[in-house]
Amino acid sequence: MRRIYALPRGPICAWRASRALSSQPQRAPKESGSGEHSPRKGGVVHSIRKTVLDLLAMGLDSQEKLRLAESFAPSLEEKRRALDARLEALKTDHVAEMDKLKSKLGDEQVEKEFLQKKLEISAQEFSEAEAEMKKEMERLSTLQHSETRKVSELLQSQRQTEAIERERNKLREEMRKVQEELERVRQAPGEADAAASEVVEAAKERHPLFGELLSEMPDKKIYLTPIENLGRIQVWEQQRAFKKKRATRMAADLAKARKEDEYPRPFAGSLVLCDSSPDFAGSDPDKICIIDGQHRVGALTILLEESGFGEHPPSVLTEVHHRRTKPEIRALFIEINKAEPVLEIDLPDPDAGEADASVSLKEVLRAPITEAAEELQFRYPDFFKDSRRCLRPHLHADLLRDDLLTALLEERIKFDKPLQQLTTGDLVIRLEEINSEYEKKDDAEWLNLLGKDEKGKKVLGKATEKALKKSTEHGFYLGLYKGWLGL
Repeated sequence: MRRIYALPRGPICAWRASRALSSQPQRAPKESGSGEHSPRKGGVVHSIRKTVLDLLAMGLDSQEKLRLAESFAPSLEEKRRALDARLEALKTDHVAEMDKLKSKLGDEQVEKEFLQKKLEISAQEFSEAEAEMKKEMERLSTLQHSETRKVSELLQSQRQTEAIERERNKLREEMRKVQEELERVRQAPGEADAAASEVVEAAKERHPLFGELLSEMPDKKIYLTPIENLGRIQVWEQQRAFKKKRATRMAADLAKARKEDEYPRPFAGSLVLCDSSPDFAGSDPDKICIIDGQHRVGALTILLEESGFGEHPPSVLTEVHHRRTKPEIRALFIEINKAEPVLEIDLPDPDAGEADASVSLKEVLRAPITEAAEELQFRYPDFFKDSRRCLRPHLHADLLRDDLLTALLEERIKFDKPLQQLTTGDLVIRLEEINSEYEKKDDAEWLNLLGKDEKGKKVLGKATEKALKKSTEHGFYLGLYKGWLGL
């Protein structure tokens, strides 16, 4: 006998009806083979439940369907399957979302790497452009300083020209006065003869030791002194040590010159003597001494003893200064010997001719060398000293000029153009390149270059360490080690 239930309307009533149906006892199945019809197991209940679920699922989303399925699951197995289905759905959604994120991140990473590479290339190009710009700025700065110096020299030359023109005008005026005076003398010959006689008599005044007086000033007299009298004059007690080899060499050079020249020339310059007597009369030999020229006096004495002058020995020009005290004599000696000798770069070339076309290479290089040394002194003022005896890492500008001339003439510094075409900018850039090469050296290389051997190993002295530290701090090494000059 079948039971038929009328289902109430609405989801809640349907759920209650489903629960009521599931709570009804089911009949035990009959034995097979009894001949009676055997109904399907729970067929009515399952059919009704399925119908209820279909009705309830109409218009519901997936989550609500899952919850509805869980509520109608007849057993734990069906609930587990429902949970598995829900988990599988979540996994699928999660995997799909992860794939989308990975794809998006991958595209962003590729784009990031591309931008990074492009940024590196741009940075490298910027660095190269900056280096080129810096080099060009240095070249322009050098040219600017060079042009500024040239303009300054032109202005100075113009001022000198104006001064020379003024002096010429003065000389013209003096010559005009002299001409007028000569004209007056011609009109009175007797007065001119008398004046000339007085001048001759004054010029013939002779000193027993110094010889013929040429000129007289308050504290200075100039004489033409016979060579044989020089041996009777003592050398100042604080004078530098007398070197006989030097005097002998000077005597040999003088003798050779006298043989080659038809009209032998005397020594250039004059001997300097000092008279400390109160009356400045030169009457006390103990008050007279040689301040400057002792080796020239020695050379002249050697030639005189060897009869190198023949029957008529010449006289030499002497300056006799009046200095009363030892401090005054010492100050005179310092004043004379403080002057520095002229360097090779500043000496005129004796082989150069009169025409402009015969200008020597030394005279061509003098201007760029001088301007390059001035440029280095402008860039590194802390490394240039006024004393020629300055210690490393310092330089003396004139000595640097002279060393550069020697290095260039002997081709110890190379250029890709003839030296006749060398400019100040070329030389400054080459010197900065040499300085950069030394800047790259490490401590071991400097130890090998500047170190001294002590107990089987090389060490740097304190002064050398201090010099190296200063060069490292300021980035200038040309005065620290002069091996780059090849001298």
